Amino acid sequence: MQHFPFWLALAAGLGTACLLGGVSAAAEDFSAVPVATATTQGTWETRGDGSRCYYDADGTPVTGEVTIDGTAYLFDYTGTQKTGWRTVDGERRYYDPETGELVLGWVESGGYRYYTDDSGLKETGEQEIDGHRYSFSETYGMQDTGIHAFSDGSLSYYNVEGEIQTGWQTDGSSSYYFSEDTETALLGLQEIDGALYYFGEDGKLVRSRTVTLDGVVYRADASGRLTTELTPITGTAQATAAQMTAYLRTVNPNVAQSVLDMIPCYLSEGAAEGIRGDIAFAQSCLETGNFTFRGSAVTLEQNNFCGMGVTSNGVKGNSFATPQLGIRAQIQHLKAYASTAALQQACVDDRFRYVQRGCAPYVEWLGIPENPNGRGWAGGAGYGAKILRILTAILQM
Repeated sequence: MQHFPFWLALAAGLGTACLLGGVSAAAEDFSAVPVATATTQGTWETRGDGSRCYYDADGTPVTGEVTIDGTAYLFDYTGTQKTGWRTVDGERRYYDPETGELVLGWVESGGYRYYTDDSGLKETGEQEIDGHRYSFSETYGMQDTGIHAFSDGSLSYYNVEGEIQTGWQTDGSSSYYFSEDTETALLGLQEIDGALYYFGEDGKLVRSRTVTLDGVVYRADASGRLTTELTPITGTAQATAAQMTAYLRTVNPNVAQSVLDMIPCYLSEGAAEGIRGDIAFAQSCLETGNFTFRGSAVTLEQNNFCGMGVTSNGVKGNSFATPQLGIRAQIQHLKAYASTAALQQACVDDRFRYVQRGCAPYVEWLGIPENPNGRGWAGGAGYGAKILRILTAILQM
């Protein structure tokens, strides 16, 4: 048989490169050494220090990369078998730490996964392996994990072991659903296990907001489940004053007693106009930071608990003589959005006349981005959904 000498070279590189299948600062470079062929006439030997070598038929230790009985192995200039990542002919190859065999296919090393071709060379970029798509670093060849966007725009998900995952998956605070058939993220309106869900163009599940699809307005709850049932602003309050008080004490233990004393006004003023006072209270909690007024454009002394009249940054907003009048103005403003019916009490909302009557009959439509009429109380996305989250918490008290 033939065997070939090689040269030990020091290759410049980062210390971490070895972990990534790169070239370390002290990597052995078996450069330009062709693969030789050994026969069963040779002999394996384990030395006293535990290292292994292979002697050919004439008793000479083989060196370089050698094929023995159809399997490639690597030996240094002393004939000592080498394992792990090694540079051969300018390319990185991986030799099994236990057997020393050149690994073809999947390689697990340093907490990463790689895939080598029939020559033992690392695959990079997008690859299809055994009917599944994978992506590997263009630089070091380790497999990408987590959410990965392929060049065709589709998304797939791989766990920390590099295994492709389907069904419901979570990445950070975002949820996705990956088809078992295509192993890619679902997009748009989807029915899963009998329920409707909506996934954005980025594959993320839409939660706690409304979406309009083909003219139909859907509400996505906190779990992302869609329903066409929206929450009317008109009607009778479902929460009691006791529940509203309990909620506020929970989220703001230092709430002023004067605030607690005015909570019944939400229910009485709402009932007078046919508006749900518990919705108005939840809105006030949102607008005032649960009556802490931190980050709010208004103050407690203004008796303005919904940011009324705050049309831009720096604008202080309306003020009212008493808390009851401030709540009445809020109820009337909600009625302007929710209904075309006449007010039952004298108008104290000086912005009532600016509202397109009845343009937002549902809480979900109070945010302009979710309103099919392009109108609404607030310009921020998910405004109505935020109110409903607070209302849900109140009703659970």
